[in-house]
Amino acid sequence: MNLTEFMKKVDQISGSMPAENMAAFLHDYVRSIPESKREEFLERLSFFKGENVNPDYMKKQDNLNKEQLKQEAKKIQKQLELIDSGELTLIEVMNEQYNEWYDSSDEEYFYKDPDYIGEAIQKACALVHACVDNELYEEAYEMADLLLLMHVEVDGEFGGEDFKLRDIEYHGIITLDYEKFVMEALLAAYWGSAPENRPNELYWMLVNAASREATLEKLMQQSKKELDQFQEFLESWIDYLGQRGDRVAERFLEEAVSLADDPGALLSAARKYTDLHPGLYVQALEKYKEAGLPEEGLMVGKEALERIRPGYQIRSSAALLTAEAALMQNDRERAEQCWLEAFRSDSSIENYLRLVLECVDARRRQNEAEQIYTELFSGMVKLKDGQYQSGERKENRPERRTRDSLLFFAGKFREVIEKCMDDKYALGWTGTFMKEGMALFFLYLYDGEELPEGCRKMLRKYVSSMGFKAEVYLNGTGRSKKEDDQTFFWECFRKWRTNVHIPEEETQAILERLEQWTRMRVEGIMEKNHRNYYGECAAFVAALGEVRESRGEPGKKAEIMEAYRSKYSRRTAFHHELREYGMADTRKRR
Repeated sequence: MNLTEFMKKVDQISGSMPAENMAAFLHDYVRSIPESKREEFLERLSFFKGENVNPDYMKKQDNLNKEQLKQEAKKIQKQLELIDSGELTLIEVMNEQYNEWYDSSDEEYFYKDPDYIGEAIQKACALVHACVDNELYEEAYEMADLLLLMHVEVDGEFGGEDFKLRDIEYHGIITLDYEKFVMEALLAAYWGSAPENRPNELYWMLVNAASREATLEKLMQQSKKELDQFQEFLESWIDYLGQRGDRVAERFLEEAVSLADDPGALLSAARKYTDLHPGLYVQALEKYKEAGLPEEGLMVGKEALERIRPGYQIRSSAALLTAEAALMQNDRERAEQCWLEAFRSDSSIENYLRLVLECVDARRRQNEAEQIYTELFSGMVKLKDGQYQSGERKENRPERRTRDSLLFFAGKFREVIEKCMDDKYALGWTGTFMKEGMALFFLYLYDGEELPEGCRKMLRKYVSSMGFKAEVYLNGTGRSKKEDDQTFFWECFRKWRTNVHIPEEETQAILERLEQWTRMRVEGIMEKNHRNYYGECAAFVAALGEVRESRGEPGKKAEIMEAYRSKYSRRTAFHHELREYGMADTRKRR
């Protein structure tokens, strides 16, 4: 309840109270007045005792208070304009206690305020609250807008940067609950603007505030009375945001159509703003799924796949929701086609494996997928300015390790070794496909179902590095996740492996490569004494031995591990890591 509403309520109650009831209330209330406030209370009480109060007194007093606030607002606004013009500045000073070599809790710089900028801004923020409390929304909006737009110049020998209101608060120059201030500013913008201007005013305030927490729903809760013409505003808000393609519009449009709670309005917006906001179709399909309407979901899903650009990753989400609707309608062929479209728009490992492992005609789907990624990879160029790398228009541009993995799962092992495994150097493997590629080849060549220590580490390495998620794979299949990501991936991998066969001579050639890469990696790490990588080296050594044992060479793991232990006999830390992967403990006991 703001101050105006509070005063009206008090006047309403007190005006209908008999004098003896009012006296009883005062007698009870004064018990709670702190001792420091008692003299002030008695002075005010005595003043009204001898004053002739006319019927318009309270109204005049309210008007006088509001006029005083308006005058204060004008005065402080002039100070803010001086600050924004750069006539008043903060001074940046290097903190001599700061040390970048240690985890210092001190700030690198602190700020002197000889022009009392912080005091002026603190007062202005308090006035925004007071104006909102007194329903002086136009004045509150004008001041809040200036505060959020304002740049505070920072002078310093190290080239200080201009500060916005959030920076002023962050550096402790003022004390402010920033997110609460933003909500009051938005409330002022809503009530202080003409209905036809509200969408534009709120949008730019949100852009300037860069709030992480503000929502339209919170604005509705912030207002102590129902927002004026809210349904009309919501329609114009959706239309306004639908015509803007930035991240702020994307975020608040998603909320706006949700608040509208009208499937027809949501679908209409999706059709109208497909190019800028393809995510609206996904919202619509999720609504149909929640409502248990697969027939409508399938119809809208087909439309979405035709209208959303194939290069947008979000089209994949639409495709998988459509696939689920198709399965509920017993349309398996349509679901499989949707899985293909999901891969076309988001060429991820999960989307590829789902396609080749779940489809009835896996070979045909694999060939179609190969055509998609071959065309995609051959046409990929560096992102140009304006092309989207995030949000609902994020483009399908798989990273290098994903592309290399797709070649592996397509069974193009020779191409993977020759083009993807950059084995010129023993070090500098981070960011390359060496570790992931070795892990996949070890898993492929291991002849067994239960993984021993070294190969289990290869499984963890690949799943973790690539961020494989069972839940993502199962999207669009109508099934739910039961196993953890590593267990699920190994099940998928074994199923995939049964359909990929290579000649024995190629198998031996890959084994020799794995042995060469392992030796090269261990030598490089030992030469530079990178102890942080001893565990990784031990895992490669163990996996190599486990693969050879599984393929008919008994005792090979122990033999290989002992050979590496002997070669690096003085590296006790390396020996410890080898024992973690199953090497026998040959240390002498006392």
